[in-house]
Amino acid sequence: MGRYSKMNSQAVKLRELLVPGPDQGISRPRKIKQAQTHLSPDRLEAFTEAYQASTAIPDLIEEFKISRSAVYGIVKRLGLPGRRSTLRPEDVAEAARMYESGESLLNVGEHFGVSASTVRTALLRVGVAMRDCQGRER
Repeated sequence: MGRYSKMNSQAVKLRELLVPGPDQGISRPRKIKQAQTHLSPDRLEAFTEAYQASTAIPDLIEEFKISRSAVYGIVKRLGLPGRRSTLRPEDVAEAARMYESGESLLNVGEHFGVSASTVRTALLRVGVAMRDCQGRER
């Protein structure tokens, strides 16, 4: 046997190291389940009213104790209109005319009920040259 005589005892020790026994088990922390909030029909009605009254999404999250993805899921499930603020194609030409006549992006956005960055994006898509903050052409 010579050099292989201790093979059995070494294999047993290796196995003890690799495979923990019942008293040596590695305990993994249990995952804490996320609390699920299901809105009752009354709460869904209140949610619908608040959403249609243009309550901000963070306020809806806080009030109804639901996640952002749950808000959008409820909106989709109830068939409520989305809130993505964009300029309609027929409004882009009017926005371009207002901007080129000297109005600021902010004023144009307020006129159409969208943000200045939304107006800027729409105007860049149709090739309107933007001014810098001093009113100079770029």
